[in-house]
Amino acid sequence: KDSNVAILNQVDTFLCALHPIPNINDLGVSIFTLNNLNPGGQTQYFLVVNNFGTTTISNANLKIIKSSSQTFVNASPSPLFSQNDTLIWNLGILPPNIDTIIHLTLYNLPPPSNNIGDTSHIYAQLLNVINDANGNNNEFVYSKVYTQPYDPNNKLENWAGEIPYNIATNSVYIYYIINFQNTGN
Repeated sequence: KDSNVAILNQVDTFLCALHPIPNINDLGVSIFTLNNLNPGGQTQYFLVVNNFGTTTISNANLKIIKSSSQTFVNASPSPLFSQNDTLIWNLGILPPNIDTIIHLTLYNLPPPSNNIGDTSHIYAQLLNVINDANGNNNEFVYSKVYTQPYDPNNKLENWAGEIPYNIATNSVYIYYIINFQNTGN
């Protein structure tokens, strides 16, 4: 269809049909947190597994390797396996276009184990995903810098300010969290 919009606020409409490509397996994982990383405090993480594909996937696992300067407090749902810095969840049945979120709480050891300016890294990997169409989103590294108490106007992203070149060239997402202090009426 050709469209010619000659004046401001003129509207043109066209319709198109989209349909999913069948039989595509594609799981992806990401990690984010809404609060700062403080030495001697707890941090709540959100582990997000997305089924971007068009098939229901079962029996996949999520493996997390946390920083050795953090201790496991709890998770919902609880991990299937926990040993040292490694946690593993069975993800059950994952229908297409559905996100699964695991809430993970870790305790950040106090100084000298963690100091202001140190960086914590958490590694996530999806396991047992058969014939995944996009393996680039099956692993995720979340990095965050230890800071002082909460800043109500902070701006955060999941790479702690430094994105490795090999990651940046693979079209990975950058997740931002921007907090605003609202003191007005």
